[in-house]
Amino acid sequence: MEIEEPFAQPPRLPQLGAHDAWKPETGPAPEDGLLEITGRSFDGTTIDLTGVEQLDIERCDLRQVTFVGIDQHTEVRVAQSSIAHTDLSRLSIRVARQSHFVDTKLVGTDFSDGLIQDCEFVSCVMRLTNFRMATLKRVALRECELGETDAYRAGLTHVSFEQSTVTELNLDGAEASCVDLRGAASLELIGINRLDGFLISEVQLPAIAHQLAAVVGLRIER
Repeated sequence: MEIEEPFAQPPRLPQLGAHDAWKPETGPAPEDGLLEITGRSFDGTTIDLTGVEQLDIERCDLRQVTFVGIDQHTEVRVAQSSIAHTDLSRLSIRVARQSHFVDTKLVGTDFSDGLIQDCEFVSCVMRLTNFRMATLKRVALRECELGETDAYRAGLTHVSFEQSTVTELNLDGAEASCVDLRGAASLELIGINRLDGFLISEVQLPAIAHQLAAVVGLRIER
């Protein structure tokens, strides 16, 4: 089968410009439950999310930022930003657009029902990350660690997994188009009921052979 390269289109990422540094030792304060951060650079800053119902980050550069007072009901939106060396675990991210996430911890982060479009994740830890019924479009995951990641009924379009370890990725009911798994360093899929729209290499086929057999009702003697 001849594949037109690239099988999955890369994210359409903007050129990130210079930002004004946030000078106080602590981060900005919310107003009426909304915390908006635009065009700022944060390095080693603590941002208090106590009482924050919605956090909007746009055109920002965040490095080694610590979020405290996290409420799992707080909705986060990220656009045209770079986030590095930061822990976003347990946050509820509803929208992520045209953004870089580098060496970022996303353990238990909730993207469910959200939109992730034109984003790049590099060297991120994504264990127990929730993508249930989320929409991912032009998303690149490079050298990431995905473990027990849930993509139940997610919509995946132009998604790649270059040199990422994929363990117990739940694809039950997922709808896919141009999802490139060939670059995955390891591959373990669960909940498979259809794989049209996905691409793997021939050498990866044994890794999912038992799951494919179960889909077609084939019994295997051990």
